[in-house]
Amino acid sequence: MLAKGLLMTVVVFGLLGANGLAASDVRPAISAKTKQRVFFPNRAAALLYDQSDNDNGSGIVSANFLDTGLDPYDAEGADDFTVPNGKAWTITEVYVDGTYFDGAGSADSFNVTFYKSKNGKVRRAIRSCINAPYRFDSQFDNGSDYIACKTKLEAGTYFVSVQANTFFSTAGEWGWLTNNTVRQSGSKWRNPGDGFATGCTNFGSTLKCVPVDEGGDYSFAFYGKERDASPENSN
Repeated sequence: MLAKGLLMTVVVFGLLGANGLAASDVRPAISAKTKQRVFFPNRAAALLYDQSDNDNGSGIVSANFLDTGLDPYDAEGADDFTVPNGKAWTITEVYVDGTYFDGAGSADSFNVTFYKSKNGKVRRAIRSCINAPYRFDSQFDNGSDYIACKTKLEAGTYFVSVQANTFFSTAGEWGWLTNNTVRQSGSKWRNPGDGFATGCTNFGSTLKCVPVDEGGDYSFAFYGKERDASPENSN
């Protein structure tokens, strides 16, 4: 695997929650800036789609906290992509560039959800892989992982969300790394319980919801198989 840099210190940018907690009360932060080692996905094997280039170094929290009392801080990132006309995909793994902060990890598992897209907005969920297992490259787990989630998609535009299941008290947070190349409508983010006091309880633009110098898209790739789904080959 190719690497973009060496493991370095993570600097955390935090926001007070809606309850106005003092700095001495440890609670999740909304993002982190990192120069840690980030992996490119393996481009030699069954790569369907890749938007992991041009990373920004900012990780936005996208986590389901398993600790009691931290539900208001649960957050979810999502980004759109398109299955080309005349094609159909069978996705078997979702690769994500991520980082741990406020702790060294690792996540218990991940939730991956595919949503329909309409007019650049996240619509209904069509497939979810809850508590999905994952594997990581190299001898240490730094937050960039390959998540098992099999789904079949016909031609069209979709959103994918990736959310770590983690105990903040022991593993910290997982942030989805962003990149500067914005494709289609750009990434989305939400915090239904509004613990971060952004007002983004429904999916909104990541750049507007989390204005901390991050990139406009998330870094991810898909592995699987593509087939020709044009009408003349449907028999």
